[in-house]
Amino acid sequence: MGQADHGSRQSPLSNRYPYRRTGCTIPLGRGRPFTTYRPFTTYRAALEVYTRELLPQDWAMTRNNLGIALREQGERTGGEAGWQLLAEAVAAFRGALEIYQAAQASYYGQLVEGNLALTESFISAE
Repeated sequence: MGQADHGSRQSPLSNRYPYRRTGCTIPLGRGRPFTTYRPFTTYRAALEVYTRELLPQDWAMTRNNLGIALREQGERTGGEAGWQLLAEAVAAFRGALEIYQAAQASYYGQLVEGNLALTESFISAE
């Protein structure tokens, strides 16, 4: 199969980081959780390319996506490790929100505010 033509615009990550899953699904036994897909490595690598200084809105969206991944894994993990992941998710959302508020990007700001509120509701419910 040939590669899809996406026009002349190419992601700055395409040469540096291959797009691939960075985790796997491994059953841990009866009644125990699964180790799931963890995109954290990919999002953190993307943040090295999409820097806050050079590409602030791309950086903010990547932080938002990292926050979502951390929140989902935190929910699944539970316990102290889950709390730590949820705290990291809140920090990621707050960083993204700063950029969108400064840029007056209301749609994206509302998107991140919703993700932040949902994550904080998980923390307060525990």
